[in-house]
Amino acid sequence: MKRYAVISQPAAERDIGKACEWLAEQDEAAATRRCNRLLEVILSRDTFPKLCSFAPKAKFQTEEIRKFFCGHHQHKCRMLFKVGVNEVHVLHVCYSAKLVLGEDPLAER
Repeated sequence: MKRYAVISQPAAERDIGKACEWLAEQDEAAATRRCNRLLEVILSRDTFPKLCSFAPKAKFQTEEIRKFFCGHHQHKCRMLFKVGVNEVHVLHVCYSAKLVLGEDPLAER
């Protein structure tokens, strides 16, 4: 089984940091658990990343951007990434509980 190196881009690192900070403000004990789980999920894209579906806006772009959802109910995360020859580049991570109704998760923050 092929393994890919998982590389978080700076925007994804910022997204993860903001999500974890927001979670800590809500419930510090749960934040540690959820943030650790989020990092596990991100790193799990090292195997079979091409099984994930394409992101809706990807058909308008030249790069193949894929999406992966994790979590339950209001604690869902969406990860956007692209697959290279030997690596997976995590582009953005959007924590849905943090979004305001109508907010674009890809808008500059």
